[in-house]
Amino acid sequence: MDTERLYKYIEQVKEGRNNRPNPEFKEYSPVEMSQILDSIFETDSRLQLLQLADEDYKKVPAMPTLTKKIDIN
Repeated sequence: MDTERLYKYIEQVKEGRNNRPNPEFKEYSPVEMSQILDSIFETDSRLQLLQLADEDYKKVPAMPTLTKKIDIN
């Protein structure tokens, strides 16, 4: 098997694996999970972040710890 054919085969295997649903990702494929996480701030993202008022963020139990850990006060 020459090098070019080997690379094509490896690419096919990799592409198949990356597009196969993964039970650890709630049946999303690695490619789909990457798209979800990379587009989290886009308007057409499957995952939407809510914009809360400052006083509402203070009601979230983990927020004080998170803001201290990542220094965003």
